[in-house]
Amino acid sequence: MSKSKIKSKIRKDKRFMPYNSEFDIDYILEYLKKSPRLNEDLPLRHGVLYSIFFNSYFNDLKNYYEDTIGKNNLSKETFLEILITFSNRNLYLIGQHERKMFNSRKDLDYDSMVNSTLKSSIPELGEIDSQGALEASHDGLNLVMNEVFKNYVDSNNIDFELCNIDSCANLLGYANIYVVIKVSYDIAVWEDYSINYLKETNELKIKLIDVERQFLNKIGEYRLRRNIFSTRMMLLKNFQYKTMFYKLIIKEANKKRKAKRLKSVEIINNELKYTLADGYEKESVFLELQSYASLITYYGFIRNENLPNLININLYDVLLIYTEVQYLFHKAQELKKEETEESVFSFNLYKIKIKKYDLVQYITAKTSYSIKQVNQTIGLFCHNDGYYNIWERPIIEFGKYLVPIMLPLLYPNILRMLDFWLEKGGYDLDKRGELFENYIKSMLVNTLKNKDFKGDLSKRNIFRNNKGEFEEIDLILELKNITIVAEVKCIKYPFDPRDYFNMNERLSEGANQVKRKTDFLKNNFKEFESEICFSKPLVKLVITNYPIFSGYEIEGVSITDFSLIENYFENGTFGKGRIKTTGSGVKIDDFFHSKIKYYHNEDEFSDNLESFFKNPIPIKEKMKDVYVEETQISLPKSKPKIIMDYIKFNN
Repeated sequence: MSKSKIKSKIRKDKRFMPYNSEFDIDYILEYLKKSPRLNEDLPLRHGVLYSIFFNSYFNDLKNYYEDTIGKNNLSKETFLEILITFSNRNLYLIGQHERKMFNSRKDLDYDSMVNSTLKSSIPELGEIDSQGALEASHDGLNLVMNEVFKNYVDSNNIDFELCNIDSCANLLGYANIYVVIKVSYDIAVWEDYSINYLKETNELKIKLIDVERQFLNKIGEYRLRRNIFSTRMMLLKNFQYKTMFYKLIIKEANKKRKAKRLKSVEIINNELKYTLADGYEKESVFLELQSYASLITYYGFIRNENLPNLININLYDVLLIYTEVQYLFHKAQELKKEETEESVFSFNLYKIKIKKYDLVQYITAKTSYSIKQVNQTIGLFCHNDGYYNIWERPIIEFGKYLVPIMLPLLYPNILRMLDFWLEKGGYDLDKRGELFENYIKSMLVNTLKNKDFKGDLSKRNIFRNNKGEFEEIDLILELKNITIVAEVKCIKYPFDPRDYFNMNERLSEGANQVKRKTDFLKNNFKEFESEICFSKPLVKLVITNYPIFSGYEIEGVSITDFSLIENYFENGTFGKGRIKTTGSGVKIDDFFHSKIKYYHNEDEFSDNLESFFKNPIPIKEKMKDVYVEETQISLPKSKPKIIMDYIKFNN
């Protein structure tokens, strides 16, 4: 059996997967005896064999969960509400800490915000990433909620005591640790890390194998967020100084808004109540801009196209309605909460719900959308059946009430949200790819025209030879000294290790396609030489929407992203600097600012292009700041101690 087939079995056969009840160590040991290839490949063998250590975490959580629900004897809805309320409370308290920390600083830059930390409640773990800690805790919440969905004996008891809150808090704590350990195993399995057990120190180490590739992923994530941050700062700067662009933003934002603003909010018996007044709402527009920055940075090619599965609603409409929902709950979250003592009363300060009818009325009062449109769109945000995914649907429907999970609602991974809305709205990756392809071509043609550089874009996509064989090629662009042959691949934002694997597979498919298609052109050059200049080098690229995989080379084909293409063609420079927010606004820190030019003339533009995309300067420059650090991810007294390679940036 080939190595790839063995890996596929490890990833998909439940008997190999330590995080389910069908895990079977006896089957694994027998399989190892019969698989000489596994005995030759020690990293692969160890990854299979040491899965038994990870299975113990699954069994511990399973037993603790069963013990907790057995003792609680609460209705399913009450149990879920306690879990959600506890998570909302954590967000509120950490938010208070973050505000104090940032308010104490005179200015902030992007890198300092990325590296924000807080002190762990477990002393041995020291300072931990605050965003990562919050997200991991909510991954734990999502996990427990799905266990409730699968396995919970309901009751009519809705009255809970402090001991119920404590047991739910402990369960979420267990789930949090479990999620961290599970994700580490998933990374090892799906992203090819090694797993080694050191008997003398009783340590299980999860180590990088392909260091460069993982560095590229980390830098890709950094570039992705920094691009959004730059767009956001530009938008907010215009908003702040009320420029002409600001007036255009306000005009566009208010086209589908009515002259109604949120006057006040209050919580009565845990139910959110609001009062409206006349006038346009600037604060909700300001909030919308922050998500709009992500949309125009990575989905600028999707304009006003209606989503097929919704009634006259496009992606911008969904974002507007989502922002109005966000703003309402933001104001509720800001209400001051003072815990007087450790009690059910103090805990209930963080409970919040709203009637679905009231939320629909709120949106229709503030916007021009119909009740049917609002109901359809809110359905994208609300979970009412099946497995939970709080990162895509952060509002939970309980009968006529809606209960928000504040972190994913107020501070979403908006790219994941956009992907989810597009998918549910009827725009799959292939449909997005068509729009993306046209968007790239338009940018290339206009940019080359403005620079007065040669740029002949092939008007046809289908190339057929005299035998009837053909290939469909997304993009062929002849420049002065080279010809670009490219495949355009839209991908989803990768949220977990399996997503990374799947998106990498999609891009690998694209690389193999462009390689095959280029060979087809070369092998039939006499039939296409009137359209393609074969005397010039053919430069092969895969162009994608997100920058996470840029810098990869697969089968000799460079993987790049639209922002790098745009940067090379339009700007031709790499700006090294820091964007800062200060008390007086947004500015570039001149002390750090410098530029690297990619080319000085049209010949250099063509001649430097291939080497640039094989080793992009913005990525190469950031490589200097990346390092690997071993981090303990298990609790201090756990045996064995689990240690993992984490990729970090120098401050």
